Amino acid sequence: MASRSSEAVRLGPRRLRSDRVTDLPEYLSMRETTDYLNRHERTVRQMVADGVLPAYKLGREFRFRREDVEALFRPVPTVGDVD
Repeated sequence: MASRSSEAVRLGPRRLRSDRVTDLPEYLSMRETTDYLNRHERTVRQMVADGVLPAYKLGREFRFRREDVEALFRPVPTVGDVD
């Protein structure tokens, strides 16, 4: 039986250290994106299909710009927000 300590640990953005976020490459694979968002691959694929998350397809694999993934966490101004 394999020990759990040898398995990869999946981290969501709430648990990532700030220095680890800057270590991410400019383009993320599906696995890196699902780990970062702490979401299932089906959820990320649906976000792409809905146009919420832009993606680039290289052959059979998706690639996501780190900037686009991080933009999901930025607040969106609403109609009532006036400076």
